[in-house]
Amino acid sequence: MKTSIGAILGLLAVLSTAGVSSAPAPAWRADAIRMVHDARFLEAEDLAARAGDREHGPAPAFFRALAAYWRLLYDPDDPGLQADFDARLRRAIRDAEERLEAAPGDAEAWMFAGTSRLFLAELRARQRHPLTAARELRRARHALESAISLDPAQADARFGLGTLDVVAGRAPSLARGFASLLGVAGNPDRGLESLAVASRDGEILALESSISLLTVHSNRRAPDYAEAERTARELAARSQSVGALDAAARVLLSLGDADRAAGLLDAALERLRAAPRSDPGVAAALRCARARVRLAQLRPDLALEDLRWVASLPATLPRGVREDSAELLRDAAAGGARPSWLRDVAARLGAALPDDRATLEAAASFARALPDLESSGADSPAELAGRLAGLAASAPDDAVLAALAGRASLEAGRVEDARRWLDRASSSDRLPRPWTGPCLLLAGMAADLDGDRASALALYRRAAEAPAFSSRAAAAALQERPHRTVP
Repeated sequence: MKTSIGAILGLLAVLSTAGVSSAPAPAWRADAIRMVHDARFLEAEDLAARAGDREHGPAPAFFRALAAYWRLLYDPDDPGLQADFDARLRRAIRDAEERLEAAPGDAEAWMFAGTSRLFLAELRARQRHPLTAARELRRARHALESAISLDPAQADARFGLGTLDVVAGRAPSLARGFASLLGVAGNPDRGLESLAVASRDGEILALESSISLLTVHSNRRAPDYAEAERTARELAARSQSVGALDAAARVLLSLGDADRAAGLLDAALERLRAAPRSDPGVAAALRCARARVRLAQLRPDLALEDLRWVASLPATLPRGVREDSAELLRDAAAGGARPSWLRDVAARLGAALPDDRATLEAAASFARALPDLESSGADSPAELAGRLAGLAASAPDDAVLAALAGRASLEAGRVEDARRWLDRASSSDRLPRPWTGPCLLLAGMAADLDGDRASALALYRRAAEAPAFSSRAAAAALQERPHRTVP
């Protein structure tokens, strides 16, 4: 009998330290992940809290920290959110370590501990505590490597390891040397491989891994524009969550695909409207992003509609959203949109409006084209291009009308007409400043389609230097490979 009891106890000890993480995940986790990625943070937190009342372990605390992580992504400078995130991470780390004391072979608990420490390191770095951040990074790596050694299929742990490798490996040389001394040196190639595995196979952090890949490929220090575009399109096709659509839209806008970005943001905002408890700060950020897209489409009137909605929010706006909205409102006003309610919205956002002669002339020009632009949904691209070309022909010195005719002609496949109008607009000193980058980029695309690569390169170089240009990455990417498709 003693032998039998001893054998059973030994078996139980083995099971308690190695195999726990392979059990099926509770169903509430998938629901919490969907809520977090759809900006339904309060619902996700409530769900995780209720799960914590039923089950022991680090998962409930980690999911509450993950909700705070996403909230902070959209409002990174809020000290209250930072303090809340700090407290939740400490609770998640404590719960994970308590679990590991009882079951040191629990790979998932190591993953929760390591990822929480990685998030804490990011927070400390944001708070300008580099030594504390480095210490947490070293602890994070140890925990995440422990998770992988115990369970090589633990894909979620590869999110943190991949992030560590990429960030440490691509830091400036002085920072890399400092990081190496502290034991947190990286390997970018290995990091990209880890993030790719996590984005494909992760059960919890797949989206976060995909967004990290997007960030890496879009980084201006070492960009891979083709891979960034491919990853963004794949992400939008694979996930319809608000977070995925937003991330993909921002990358596609930076690469010059404003129309596709607009469609993704429309879909994300529709998901938010269907969820009454979704975070209003995220809705404001998405509206601000869509206003930026509208400006790239040469539709300052539509940009102002989004900014008017942002200004109407009763809650305090994230600081970044307020600052971006004020800047975009000034650009929209300079681009010719001047509705009767403009000054009221400007006052709410704290934006000073331009009232110089060039701005007022642009407003008059845009007002002439607005009826045709507003009715464009009922017309074919060719019909709209024809009407705008007629307006532009009636005012040969009008850069606004020439730009609108050029974009419409390019969308209709009328490459020669597009070149003529866009070249006229981009060479005019009467073109509104916010329209400079978009017009130069479109003119370069038209030149590429027309087989004039030399002119296209010159236009892309000018576009890359244009002020306040949201698609500057496209201007750089198209210097490496010609544009071959009509937008």
